[in-house]
Amino acid sequence: MRFNSPLLAISLVLPSQVSALAIPGLAIPGLSDLLPAPAKRTGPVIDLGYVKYQGTQNTAVSTNTYYGIRYAAPPIGNNRWKAPLPIEQYGGYSPSTVMDATTQGPGCFQSVPSWAGYTLGTGAAAPGYGLVRHSKGNLIFVSIQYRLHGFGFLSGSEIKKAGTANAGLLDQRAALDWVQRNIAKFGGDPKKVTVAGASAGGGSVTAQMIMYGGVSNPPFRAAIAEYPWWQSYHNDTVLEAQYQQLLTTSKCSNLQCLRSLPEVDLANAIQRTFNLGYVAGLYGYGDFYYGPSVDGTIIKELPSSAAASGRITKVPLLTNRDENEGINFSNGSITTTAETTSDLQRVWPLATPAFFNSLASLYPVSSYSTSLLRRAAIFGDALIDCATTQLATSLMKAGQPVWKMRFNAGNTVHGATIPYLYGVSANGADSANNQTLANIMKDYFVSFATQLDPNAVSYSGVSKPTWNKYSTKPQVMGVTNTLLANIPDYDAGAKCNFFQQNGAIIRS
Repeated sequence: MRFNSPLLAISLVLPSQVSALAIPGLAIPGLSDLLPAPAKRTGPVIDLGYVKYQGTQNTAVSTNTYYGIRYAAPPIGNNRWKAPLPIEQYGGYSPSTVMDATTQGPGCFQSVPSWAGYTLGTGAAAPGYGLVRHSKGNLIFVSIQYRLHGFGFLSGSEIKKAGTANAGLLDQRAALDWVQRNIAKFGGDPKKVTVAGASAGGGSVTAQMIMYGGVSNPPFRAAIAEYPWWQSYHNDTVLEAQYQQLLTTSKCSNLQCLRSLPEVDLANAIQRTFNLGYVAGLYGYGDFYYGPSVDGTIIKELPSSAAASGRITKVPLLTNRDENEGINFSNGSITTTAETTSDLQRVWPLATPAFFNSLASLYPVSSYSTSLLRRAAIFGDALIDCATTQLATSLMKAGQPVWKMRFNAGNTVHGATIPYLYGVSANGADSANNQTLANIMKDYFVSFATQLDPNAVSYSGVSKPTWNKYSTKPQVMGVTNTLLANIPDYDAGAKCNFFQQNGAIIRS
């Protein structure tokens, strides 16, 4: 049944015969708002000590699944824009209660600009059925949902004074902590957790690694950051304006009023701030307005600064990027160099003429057939491509094993790897158009999660090249529809050096 309060929830997909390995997936942003009803169906029951959950067995993909397990209390009323509260303490459960976890709950309220990051998505969008089945009983997939857009990333002085910025990131950490406390009940090993995510999820993985200045004892032992979205971390001026806009659109005068609003009214007010912010020039095309920010405690500095300084949690890393990352985040109406500059000035308001002169040298107009493709190349490098190289270099220098992939297969744009890793649906259907490549991709990723080495185990038996570690002479696994080979990391050069040196301007 529907419930008019958000529930911080996760879903678990595990083999029918479970072994002791776990991989929580932060790949999908979302937030469940389903209140589980008492169990009515026949299915596997898990006893968590404080409550029981009844899941469902799926013979088509040989998995047991538990949907909508709450990991924190609903963040409503005075708990809105505050840190999540552990469900074991604040859930009001009875150890004898059996909750229904047999069906996928709805996602959270979605808010979007004219494009889509930290503002929309559900845990159902990229299920782990294929990865779990591929692992032959060696992996558990945990998909989490967390507060999005203004619900999870509202900031400003009043929020910091009476609540917390980056609440969505704290939700993610709370889910990981829940996994540490409870995954053993499902047959998993809390010492063998790999945190994984793509796009905003990849950016979330980065945020978890730089959280609190980069802790030495994180609730995960390894990280997979797929095409990590290093959206501009807006400065305090923009964040304060954002908060004031929400007061205006909600017809509130203070934070207490915002906390008392019904969710639908608040969601509608947040959606209106996207329009106000764009008209006011507070963000540009391809940005999502709401997202992580530097608050001084949870996130102490920009990702580029943290990576360069080594103030990052040091764990083995697998990262990748697609060949044409920027095209989906570029305005198709751009036809001239002047329009490109104007458009990027809106995205990066602190950019100076000298900054754009450097871009002109690094991305000469003559190298691109259209202004749109040039803008896409700049944007994709700045927010995604260079993030992979910065992460890889930082952790390699810290002595951690790192692997990077450049994926030029499928549709080659942002999210191109999804069908090859997450293309198996609950009925066993596989949407990948190249099954050999899908098997290879799953082999690499599952082997990394289970063995901390993408080359260690071939679960499919498909022949594939050894994926070389990232090193001082950086190589990446280049993937096309017909060929895999270790190639130089072409992102490791002047363009990405420029963006890292200008992290304060692009705010990432």
